[in-house]
Amino acid sequence: MAISVTQLPVNGQIQLISALSTLGENSTVFSTIKLATKSENDGVRLAALDALGNINLDNSVTVLSEVSAYGYGKERTKARASLYRLNGNNINDIILSKIPHTEVKVKIELIRAVQKRRIAKGAELMLNLANDANASLRIESARALRFIASEPHITGLVNLLKNSKSDKDRDELEKAIVIMAKRNDLNDAVGMEIMNHLDAMSFMPKQTAIQILGQLGYEPSYESLTGFLSHDKKDIRKSAIKALSEWKNDSPLSTLFSVTKKAKSQSHKTLALRGIIRLIGLESDRSTEVTNDLYKRAMTLATNAQEKKTVLSGLSNVMSITAFQMAETYLPLANLKAEAALSCINIANGIHTKYPAECKSVLVKIISDFSNESIKENAQLVLNQIEIFDDYITKWRMSEPFMATDKSIFNTKFGPELTTYENWKSAPLMSDPNRYWYVDFAKIIKSMVAAIYMETEIWSDEEQTVRLEMGSNDGIKTWLNGQVVHVHDASRGVTAGEDVKEVTLQKGKNTLLMKIVNEGGGWGGCARFRRLDGGHLSNVKINLPSN
Repeated sequence: MAISVTQLPVNGQIQLISALSTLGENSTVFSTIKLATKSENDGVRLAALDALGNINLDNSVTVLSEVSAYGYGKERTKARASLYRLNGNNINDIILSKIPHTEVKVKIELIRAVQKRRIAKGAELMLNLANDANASLRIESARALRFIASEPHITGLVNLLKNSKSDKDRDELEKAIVIMAKRNDLNDAVGMEIMNHLDAMSFMPKQTAIQILGQLGYEPSYESLTGFLSHDKKDIRKSAIKALSEWKNDSPLSTLFSVTKKAKSQSHKTLALRGIIRLIGLESDRSTEVTNDLYKRAMTLATNAQEKKTVLSGLSNVMSITAFQMAETYLPLANLKAEAALSCINIANGIHTKYPAECKSVLVKIISDFSNESIKENAQLVLNQIEIFDDYITKWRMSEPFMATDKSIFNTKFGPELTTYENWKSAPLMSDPNRYWYVDFAKIIKSMVAAIYMETEIWSDEEQTVRLEMGSNDGIKTWLNGQVVHVHDASRGVTAGEDVKEVTLQKGKNTLLMKIVNEGGGWGGCARFRRLDGGHLSNVKINLPSN
């Protein structure tokens, strides 16, 4: 007899259902939870469907598959999740045993469970259902076969393709065969089976079979595929172009270039050009110069803006200054401007360390000329990488070191914080030759547990909110025009720009003061002002204060 839960408040019903579900394979518990799936309360019904995922019974499969088939919204989603989660030793067998004896909608849900649960022993059943009179059953079964079919089922899958009933069937079988082959490392075995049946296939299945051979990269089929480029049927020629375009290496490049010249159909020429772009982009041992030349050749074959955009998209993956310069030439063309910019940005991201000046000039132009915010932001991000050490302040004056006994050096106020300080001296330039942007106190004086202040003056042409980027070894405290703008008591090595604050520069002279506290070892600091987006500030300059 089912336990009654309806007398409890809704939250109590949900809690009881959850507790009962932990009791496992219990028919009384199942009956109680099944009743709860009919509750008038949405939350109770969802809790009951979730609980059934923990009760590994034949009846749980029945209820969950039926709700999956006929339910709606959250209930259907919950029922499917629970069906896929059931974990009893015989649940997979129960699911398979129910498929032949249920209505079509429930069959489909159970087939989806076969796919989700990867029930390999269901492959033969799926092969049979993939030949069913009902189109929905055929499609779902083919989808399941992607993940559960294996070597013993190759012939069955190829026969399904050979006898396929519709374009949709062929599309699903194409995916199933290719995914199954690649998942099980059976490309050659599948390719051989297809070649054994290819001549006997009718027109439509043959098209699909040709495309599969290309995706598998089955070498013995290469000569046949190139032969199909001269077939008297236009669609067979199209399938052959697709197959060669999907090849595993760039071997078909010369053939596809030939197609772009000889093909009578413009759509075939376009298809071949897309294949060329894909094949050029594959990993190979060719030099970047050869790759650049291939893209140039492809661009000469592009007859419209869309084809040129496709070439630019492929070109964006070639990390060379020649490719960058080629993309740059298309920036002035309105219909190719965006694609050319994206190509330049992507290439610059890969080559800017070798060609900073060339990349910087183009990126600055893109930021200036484009209104598209996404393109501007992407260009700025790469430009920021190029300018990672640009604009760091190198003109500083520094104080003497200050020490304190039995109290915090970081929190103790020393001369430059208290009154007019008289003992400033100019900080040496290039105290660290490898890090010009960094004032390295440990190379100027003996390292000690102490604090040193560093100060400079900044002239701003206007009042503006800017980005102050700082780095220190170790702790740092910063004032701008006498106001504290940043405090970071840390024990760390220096990283340029590790600390960032938005600050306001007043029009005219501004004073920046930093206190750098050393806890031992390395000791120093750095800072720069940038635009809020990280870019260069053109309307500020640094003036070293007089001592």
